[in-house]
Amino acid sequence: MKIFLHPVIYAALYCLVLPVKSHSQSTVDPAAPASHKSSRPKVLFETDKALEITLTCNTGDFLADRTENSKYHPIVFSYRGEDSTEISIPAKIKTRGHFRRLRVNCVYPPLWVNFTKSEALKSSIFKGQDKLKLVMP
Repeated sequence: MKIFLHPVIYAALYCLVLPVKSHSQSTVDPAAPASHKSSRPKVLFETDKALEITLTCNTGDFLADRTENSKYHPIVFSYRGEDSTEISIPAKIKTRGHFRRLRVNCVYPPLWVNFTKSEALKSSIFKGQDKLKLVMP
């Protein structure tokens, strides 16, 4: 029994130490000067702050298109920047999923947001994003 317990104890200690090491490394220096922080462009998921977005489209089209092979519908994806200016990005959406896509299970189905390559996308926090999953309450 002693021979078997040693690998188990080492494995348990390794699992306990590994998360501590990963959390101790920080990518953002809180002591960095404010000018350095603001000069770097913001990116998606850099902060936990809620991002209010607006989708402008013909909702009847994509809400009715809940088939297995739904097609993309054009939208304008908008949000407010740090300086309160509205930033609009052309995109397209389609319904996705299985259970929640069905009208009897969910009023608003989950969506794929597929960003169109544009200058507005390159200068937004969504730079580098191609597709995002979106779920509405």
